[in-house]
Amino acid sequence: MPYTSIKDLPPSTKHLTTRQKRKFMEVFNSMSAEGNSEDIIFPIAMKQAKTRKKKISKSSEQFDFEDIIKATTSDVKRDDKGNLVYRDTKFPGYNKPIRSNRDGKQGMVLVKKGEQIKVVHFGDPSMKDNYSPDANDAFYARHGEESDVFSARYWSSKWLWPRGKLKGKGAKPFYTLKKGQDNLMDFSFENVVNVLQKYFGSTDAPDKTQVIKSSEQEEMVAYEVIYEPNVKDAHGEWMSEDTILKACDNFNDNLIKGNVKPNLFHLANTDLFTIEKTWIQEEIDVKVEQTGEIIKAGTWVGKIKYHDEDLWNLKKAGIIQGVSIGARGAIDKETGEITDVSFDPYEEE
Repeated sequence: MPYTSIKDLPPSTKHLTTRQKRKFMEVFNSMSAEGNSEDIIFPIAMKQAKTRKKKISKSSEQFDFEDIIKATTSDVKRDDKGNLVYRDTKFPGYNKPIRSNRDGKQGMVLVKKGEQIKVVHFGDPSMKDNYSPDANDAFYARHGEESDVFSARYWSSKWLWPRGKLKGKGAKPFYTLKKGQDNLMDFSFENVVNVLQKYFGSTDAPDKTQVIKSSEQEEMVAYEVIYEPNVKDAHGEWMSEDTILKACDNFNDNLIKGNVKPNLFHLANTDLFTIEKTWIQEEIDVKVEQTGEIIKAGTWVGKIKYHDEDLWNLKKAGIIQGVSIGARGAIDKETGEITDVSFDPYEEE
């Protein structure tokens, strides 16, 4: 219940000074308006009443209750793509760090311990992390070990300065949000059927695929992110900048030689689109004007030219999404790092 006067406060506040009673009532009423239960509010209001350091604003928007009490999993929702949503911010899951949306911070993570949760921002983007074994040792000698998962130091240690096989090899890659797929029912079924008929063939379809030019005279070109360095993919795997650079060079060499063929749905080769070229976006981040997507420096990018209007419409609708590469490589099962990527054809024995 909200209190209108300090005279209405419970007997347990009798020992408080007038100033402390006013603070108790202010905190209690503010948290009550947020829908918190009295058994949670009371000890917090009592603690704040006895604390001189923190000034409690009358505006609930200025009062960060997360500094006092950790929220619970019941405060978290999921969007249609499977991401967790907490206080209008999306996360790929609990305890999965992503890049921070706060200036001066490198990463942020929705931490879960039991049923309690908290958003933790950590790291300094202006600093270089875990760049050598000696630097790693110096970091822990200076900061020590941290066991509190709700602390920024814990996540800086765990994610930016990892030990074990990753000691001295840079920070762990950040997770990315789940993109999901648009609803296929919102798009013309005829476009899907047309593509499948051209791709797989049918009793009525000609043997050769007809190349169709867009009636709207569109260029039908998409610029795709093939792989971003130090970011885990849908399988929890990732590549370093050096590995991506070598993979790109090997891919382009095999593309010129004709060893790499466009493929739809990982089923068979197709000529409904072609890979014009691929390259590494070097030095600076760029923003794609049409989509607003940020392509970070070091990202492997490809130019894809579509030759079929139905396929292009599926691409624009989001039903056909990003590209997926098929190659050979080595995967570290402990860290998820991919190395030694090759598109060279198998040698016949």
